[in-house]
Amino acid sequence: MDPLLRHEQVRELAALQALQESYYNFRYYDAEMVVKMIEKLAERSKFAEHKTIAQNILEGLSRYSAENAQSDCLSFTLPDVDKKPVSLKDSKGKWIYIAFVRVNDPNSISELETMAHFKDKVYSENNDVEFVTIACDREFQKMFHFLKNTKHGNRFNWTWLHFDGNYDLLRQFQITSYPWFILINPEGKLQYDITDRPGLKVLRGNLAPNGAIVRPTGVPEEMMSFRGKAKIFTNDMESFAAIRDGKIKPGDMIVVRYEGSRGAPGMKELMQTSDALLGYGLHRSVGLVTDARFSGFNYGAIIGHLTPEAYDGGPIALVEEGDEISFDIRKGTVELHVSDEVLEERRKRWVRPEPKEKNGFIYVYSKNCRPGDEGGAMQPWEI
Repeated sequence: MDPLLRHEQVRELAALQALQESYYNFRYYDAEMVVKMIEKLAERSKFAEHKTIAQNILEGLSRYSAENAQSDCLSFTLPDVDKKPVSLKDSKGKWIYIAFVRVNDPNSISELETMAHFKDKVYSENNDVEFVTIACDREFQKMFHFLKNTKHGNRFNWTWLHFDGNYDLLRQFQITSYPWFILINPEGKLQYDITDRPGLKVLRGNLAPNGAIVRPTGVPEEMMSFRGKAKIFTNDMESFAAIRDGKIKPGDMIVVRYEGSRGAPGMKELMQTSDALLGYGLHRSVGLVTDARFSGFNYGAIIGHLTPEAYDGGPIALVEEGDEISFDIRKGTVELHVSDEVLEERRKRWVRPEPKEKNGFIYVYSKNCRPGDEGGAMQPWEI
């Protein structure tokens, strides 16, 4: 232990300072609990000056809480890239997506690329959403150079502000690392619950008896329930090429199979197809079901991780071109609209395809891994 911390008086001072800082950062304790701990520490302290310090801290926290309750989140003015003072009060009435970044930080740049994608693709025609970035580098010139003298200027074309040494602003929004994002609602208040939908949901039905995964927060409202005719592919590039060549039309249901844990092998990410649906404007009229996986950044009605997978003879292997498939995300269902008798006849004719890999470690994996609903983990070798 540090010799200083052996002294009770020093330990109490350090605790008071840590509790005061914790009030502004709810990562570990909520505000009410912090106040109670400060009150308890003041009550049991043997040092009169510590009781006074604790009382001063409590009064300061009380004033801060009252001020925040009376003001909205847009009551600040910061300089833009041309050092012109900008207030976001003019944007009240819109949703405001604010990113706190450090401009040369690789993680910040990666997230800004994602932000640019949403601005240019998802919300390009939505005038009710505004994008703002606040650069938290100490030197203003870093932000200026980042936007004016590099390739980023044209790409990140939204409102940029510099925090201008306003550490109270960072404390108000509890900014503890970068990048950090907040959402301000049209009333000018911090929006904690962005959506009433869960981040992930399991769907079940005769197409996925053991379950499938969807990300409801990335599904357009009009696609929460959908029924379409199957267009069948066996890998990501095939379905991507069909979208690119105009062969996929509104009302279609893309089926990509034999890309699960054993069939791929390794459950590949369906990146090209899912991105193409968005890029070609089909994400609001075309569904996608697959035994492959998808990214957390994908946007659209993408139902993945179907189990049992096609390579194991799951129902997705029995789908034929033109079959009707439906899903209802709110009800948690995904169904193939073909009778049990017809499916049984198809199963009798079904033949497992040759493995895509016939040697090496990936072949060993495909022979011994568990299905996707059990994690796709390796089991003891049985070659």
